[in-house]
Amino acid sequence: MTTINPSECPTKKKCFASREAALRFEEEVQAKYPNQMRQYAYACEDCPNWHLSSLPPEARELSKSRPAPVIPPADHKDTTRREQILALKRQGLSITEIARRTGVVYQTAYGYCVNAGLHIPTSSGTRPSIKPALTVESLSREEQELQAKLHDIQRKRQQLIEAKALKIGSCSQGVRIEKEGNILALSFGDAEQLIEKLSDYLTAPQPASTAIS
Repeated sequence: MTTINPSECPTKKKCFASREAALRFEEEVQAKYPNQMRQYAYACEDCPNWHLSSLPPEARELSKSRPAPVIPPADHKDTTRREQILALKRQGLSITEIARRTGVVYQTAYGYCVNAGLHIPTSSGTRPSIKPALTVESLSREEQELQAKLHDIQRKRQQLIEAKALKIGSCSQGVRIEKEGNILALSFGDAEQLIEKLSDYLTAPQPASTAIS
């Protein structure tokens, strides 16, 4: 079997003899340039070597499962399609769902989103979700949720105040006095005596407190 040199690959990409060699090279690049976009090893279909690409493995497999459509020259239609893809991404849709809705291949939607800064590939190859952009409607919903929480807090606060308040009512024995779960039942005669004693106590001069040196 004749080994094709890297320069002989029609893709003109850097070639590696094995997947392990490509991964080792990628690890060295990541160690030296940690902020650089991660690349993934894949077997070339035009030569017996391996290359590196920023396209994740799942995206590459998806692109193989269906033929890529013929892409016409860039025009207003392409710009509209790009804006449609970015708008869907801002709504929080995954790239797979965006590709299904718009009818474009995964890598096209992926490239638009990455170039626009709406999708950041991670070292693990997972695709982080993008929070939906703020809109008047989303802020209105958030405001309504906060108002509902505030009303619930105010209701609980009022319930706590009422639970701690002194309550006086009638009962079979005469008068019922309740305070924070403690209940005192008095006859009407005892209640009248309690009122008189409280009145005398409150109107009598209070002894001055003695300071302790």
